Amino acid sequence: QLFAKGFANARDRYKTLTSDSPQGYGGAYTSFDGNNYYVWAVNTSATSSYTLNINMYGLGIYTNTLCTTEEVSVDRNGEVVRRTPMPSSKILTATQPPQSVWLITIPKGGVLTTQNLTAVADAQVQGGTSANINFGADAVMRVKKYSSADSDRISYLKFDLNSLGRTSVKQAIVNLYGRNAIDTENLAFHVYGITNDSWSESTITWNNSSNHDFTGAKASDVGATAFPLGVLTVNGANGNTRLNITNWVNQQLAENKIVSLMLIREYKYDGDTADSVRHALLNTRQATTNKPILEIDY
Repeated sequence: QLFAKGFANARDRYKTLTSDSPQGYGGAYTSFDGNNYYVWAVNTSATSSYTLNINMYGLGIYTNTLCTTEEVSVDRNGEVVRRTPMPSSKILTATQPPQSVWLITIPKGGVLTTQNLTAVADAQVQGGTSANINFGADAVMRVKKYSSADSDRISYLKFDLNSLGRTSVKQAIVNLYGRNAIDTENLAFHVYGITNDSWSESTITWNNSSNHDFTGAKASDVGATAFPLGVLTVNGANGNTRLNITNWVNQQLAENKIVSLMLIREYKYDGDTADSVRHALLNTRQATTNKPILEIDY
């Protein structure tokens, strides 16, 4: 999915020259879609991190243009790991961890405007004996799968795009703040874009929410009204976790200008109890700080 984002539709590749290719480094590849350059960088070393100096001089990149890096590694599942302004030298420097791949998106042209939209609604829903309880006023929401439906939690977010006054954006990144509430291990959960925008923060419950199996934490109607956008990861330390959802946001800008997301830790099969105690604990818009935001570049 990450590779396709930068290299889909048989885009021409740019010749990418490297001054040094240490053992274990898998190389770098570049494409261009008319708006963005995409650099695919591969580190196959099991133990070594490598510092990359990516020279974009002469390619129409403006100083301070935000360059976005998405990573697949032991610790990351395709999330945005950094947003770096292009320096005046036009040389982007970053250290890539072992056994990882990066997709670096570098917009061409003028410096983009960034606008942060705070969620207009968010809430968790919980199964079992809490299936008719609304948690919309809580300052936190959880994402959890458990061996008993009583402890399954799915969370929902909604963003209103009307204030943008635009029909498309260059980048859209959902930014959440939270942690693994149980231990220090990495914990991943799926993010789905859902077409049902009619839910209300003050009334949503397990029993009236959409796009999940009512007997457990499984997404439903996938490919019709729920669409997988990617995976977010948290660990035991409070921090931000971000996912690039640009394509979904642009689809919603062309429709009703409302973005609804579902966060879910899914069962892989009936009776799956693996890793059933851990859960993500995330701030909601009711939190004092670090509310869920959508970072928009245009």
